[in-house]
Amino acid sequence: MLSAHGLLVTLNTNFNAGNILVLGLGVILLLYSIFFAKVNKLIPFPFRAAFFILFMLVFAFILFLLIFGSADNTDYDEDVLIVLGAGLRGDRPSVALRSRLDAALRYHEKNPDAYIAVTGGQGNGETVTEASAMAKYLIEHGVPEELIIREDKSTSTYENFNYTKKILDSRLGEGYRAAFITNEYHIFRGGIIAHRAGFEDIRHFHADTRWDLLMTGTFRECLGIMKLLILGN
Repeated sequence: MLSAHGLLVTLNTNFNAGNILVLGLGVILLLYSIFFAKVNKLIPFPFRAAFFILFMLVFAFILFLLIFGSADNTDYDEDVLIVLGAGLRGDRPSVALRSRLDAALRYHEKNPDAYIAVTGGQGNGETVTEASAMAKYLIEHGVPEELIIREDKSTSTYENFNYTKKILDSRLGEGYRAAFITNEYHIFRGGIIAHRAGFEDIRHFHADTRWDLLMTGTFRECLGIMKLLILGN
């Protein structure tokens, strides 16, 4: 099931580590089920138990990410909303990015005076910058163009925040209140990176992840958090 899910998502979304991780894990579990008796003879019980415990800890952490990320703390009085990029398919927002933009539209309904900063440069397989595609989507759905701030150079979450902060500092001065939008599983790491980029008090508002992308997204996020803890970026 996991291997089929990973293959299906890989074929229908942008290629990423999360898809490969789910696909690989599915293959491992499939082989284990086929060669159950032989594997149990070759691998001592303590190693099998350790793998099972690690597996359960990962799922417990994923549950924490989803619960934490779903608890929005915006008060709809922020001056600017930062929407993190999530990839395009040509010039069209990916499924994940559309969910973030739709969340931005929901926020905009409750705080129509806030600026919306769209972030992201142009990556592989993208014909325009993410910021440009995001701005177009928001404008087509009724957001006034004068409220949209574009940051179109970044290629990572840290750059999203870092470059956007420089633009906001220049445009809004000091003391502005900010919030950011990303998928619920990404909120935890996004908040840490935002603080490292200089946002001392930033709120968060989540976008719901479509069910068929949730597994690959959360597994990829676990890798991202490991990288953040080990390498600091």
